[in-house]
Amino acid sequence: MIPTELKIIEEPASRLLTTETRVRGDLQIGDDVSEELLNRQIEVASDLIGEFICNADDDSGVATIAQADYEERFDLVAGGRDLVLTRLPVVELISVADGSLNFVEATVDDAPNPAFGYMVKHGSGIVRKKNSADLHRFCGPYVVVRYRAGWTVGNDGNLPAHIEDACVLLIRRMIDRLQQTNVGAIKSESITGIGAWTYAVEAITWDEGLPSDVSSILKRYRRLRIG
Repeated sequence: MIPTELKIIEEPASRLLTTETRVRGDLQIGDDVSEELLNRQIEVASDLIGEFICNADDDSGVATIAQADYEERFDLVAGGRDLVLTRLPVVELISVADGSLNFVEATVDDAPNPAFGYMVKHGSGIVRKKNSADLHRFCGPYVVVRYRAGWTVGNDGNLPAHIEDACVLLIRRMIDRLQQTNVGAIKSESITGIGAWTYAVEAITWDEGLPSDVSSILKRYRRLRIG
């Protein structure tokens, strides 16, 4: 069952994947880079990473990995047992409309329930209809699922450290471009928590809109494009 419609029904509190304080500290950026410029680079880097990981926009043309509420429609072909949600990780399954637009609050615990409930695998986004230990097919001809998915940033957030590190590294690359670092120059740098290295500026290539060293960190989180 391939999703045919995806839209955000509640926007994320913030799409940013890191903070100005973290970037200034890790990259040892002083006052020569303005607050306005740095925050703009954080915004752009966060959007680029969201597009890369999601590998698919919602119906508004937005791709974000920040936590938000979604509504996703699936058209069924001869019924089916599994739906695979587009946005990950799934934090909460809110409601499901199976064959009508009458949304039923989703029951997602593992205890037996007398009425039909739904089970979700938070990491893979697989949703199944269940009644006790028995799995049942969705009725169709379509199913609409409302759910919360994505990551949050901060001390209480669940954003993987690798993703925030990649965002910081991408900002370093973007600032280098803006400052027109000489091509072919040998540059040494270190980023707190990531490492230290020496490289030729010309050796950094860009892969699908991201520097290759950034995309290599993020590929483990990237969704396959479906449809």
